[in-house]
Amino acid sequence: MRLFEMLLAVATLIALLATLPVKNPRPRLLLGLWTGSVLLAVLHAIVEKSRWQLGLVYVILGLLAIPTFLTWRKRHEETPSAKRRRWPRIVAVVLGTLGIVVSGLLAALLPVFSSPSPTGPYPVGVTSYEWVDLERTDEHPKTPSGHRRLVVKIWYPAAPSDAPQELYLDKSHAEGIARDFKLPGFVLSHLALVRTNARRDVALASGNETFPVVLFSHGYAMAPEVYAFAVEQLASHGYVVVSIAHTYDGAYVVFRDGTHASFEPAGDMKRMDTMLKAIEPRLLVWMADARFVLDQVTKLNTSEERFKGRLDLEHVGYAGHSFGGATAYAVHAVDPRFKAALDMDGALFGSVEQARPTQPFMLMNADYPSLTDEDVARVGMTRKEFDAFFGQLESHWAASTEPTKGARYRVQIAGTTHGGFSDLPSGVPAFFSGSLPTLEAHRLINQYSLAFFDQYLKGQSSPVLVGPAADSAVKLTSHPAAPNP
Repeated sequence: MRLFEMLLAVATLIALLATLPVKNPRPRLLLGLWTGSVLLAVLHAIVEKSRWQLGLVYVILGLLAIPTFLTWRKRHEETPSAKRRRWPRIVAVVLGTLGIVVSGLLAALLPVFSSPSPTGPYPVGVTSYEWVDLERTDEHPKTPSGHRRLVVKIWYPAAPSDAPQELYLDKSHAEGIARDFKLPGFVLSHLALVRTNARRDVALASGNETFPVVLFSHGYAMAPEVYAFAVEQLASHGYVVVSIAHTYDGAYVVFRDGTHASFEPAGDMKRMDTMLKAIEPRLLVWMADARFVLDQVTKLNTSEERFKGRLDLEHVGYAGHSFGGATAYAVHAVDPRFKAALDMDGALFGSVEQARPTQPFMLMNADYPSLTDEDVARVGMTRKEFDAFFGQLESHWAASTEPTKGARYRVQIAGTTHGGFSDLPSGVPAFFSGSLPTLEAHRLINQYSLAFFDQYLKGQSSPVLVGPAADSAVKLTSHPAAPNP
């Protein structure tokens, strides 16, 4: 909970308890407590903005006006008839206390979190583009032009600016994502109160330096915005990160004309095995998205004022989470423009199994071996099915390390979850957090991601990639590139 939220909840609880029947009521004290709580509510609304999770606190504070002013008007001692009315007030105080506790739990379960500050030397800028691939016909009849339409969001090293920090999600976007997942829109509306570290449409960092480019793909049914912790970190260290919203496969994509594309599941999403089979055909679509976007980024380097001549297109990488990670591995196997790929907890399946990229590759994994039977059942699999699936993942990783010209790294982080490679543990901690604290998990993910791209896109050797890992939560294995003849 935020500062004024906590103060308001505590002050309201104290004012509520002060209404309990006593022999010598203190109307001035009660009025003072209630007035102080109201002032805190006003400050909270102005500074932090109100949100629905605190709704019960607001209601209870409003209802407290009744006993406060009744006590103020009735200053004489209790009469026998008044004593008989103690129980309703006690019950009201108990129910009010429960209401405040429920509000506190909701605020903790769906927090207005703060994004950790990136550690790089550059401030972070962000901008968006909408591109239409006239070479491809979109299979969805809802697409007005009939061609594949993509929204990309670009994070980049920026010049210092006093522009306001970018919203994590605006209210309509957050509510749209909630509705895509069959939730009431208001459930995620609090994310509109979160600020990122980036500033919208500010100037690129001054100078003549060119910056390596990293394309980024979200997980299936996810949104580019929920990876702020990772993309902002890369941008602050001198990378231009181009994040693709894969239309209809991501959550609630908003276009410039005000229209949107909702997430449309490719098949049965209730079980992991059926889900993977259903989405496998989408891999070729995502690969085509990536190659088209890189073509458009190449044009930015020659025509767009902000980026003209500042993008190092000789050093382009690809990163992705889950299905986006599988896409990163697959597309860099067929497109030599991608010099390195990072897969954040994505299964290697479908055409990816046959891919043998010669470029460097890093696979990051969550802590799957420690999952309980209940955890496995939650994703719709038996323990036997899950073990078979995990065995496949291991065999595909082993196949990817067969003699190659490119280095292979695997980073396994104990105490993390699949969702832990996004901002979800910060925004919905009860469902996505692992045993490793979220900030620590994100620090490790960023540390190895940055070290990998620094070494293979910037040519800066990193001791982090030389095992064994210094952190006890990390298991690092590597298969160095074959020496040049």
